[in-house]
Amino acid sequence: MTSREECIKEFVTFGRKLKTPNIFSENDVLYSYGYHFPLCIRMKDGYIINKSKYSPTTSRQQNCCRSYANGEVLEVETDKMKEIINIIGSVNKSEVPVSDVIKYRILEAFENA
Repeated sequence: MTSREECIKEFVTFGRKLKTPNIFSENDVLYSYGYHFPLCIRMKDGYIINKSKYSPTTSRQQNCCRSYANGEVLEVETDKMKEIINIIGSVNKSEVPVSDVIKYRILEAFENA
C-alpha cells in the first residue's frame, strides 16, 4: 500500500496520481479525506496549498506538501481553494502559472469580500 507521504511526494514532485484511503488526486488537485478539503493544486510554476487548520493529520499532510513543493507557493483557505478550482475549471492546471491566478485577480474578490 502507498503511504500518505509517498502519495503526496509523487503528486507534488511528478504529478503522478496515487491513492491512499485518505488522499487522492483529480485534475491536478490533491484532496484529503474527500472533496471537502482540497489539499494542494499543482500549477505550471508552483502550487496552491490549503492553509486551513483541520486536524493533526491534515497539518502533517500540508507540511509534507510544503516540503516537496518547488517553485512558487501560494497558501489560501479552503473556501478560496474551492473557488479557484471552480474558476479554473477542468483545464489542465499544471499548464496555468500561479502568477496568472494572482495576475487575473482571481483572489482579489476574496480580499475585498
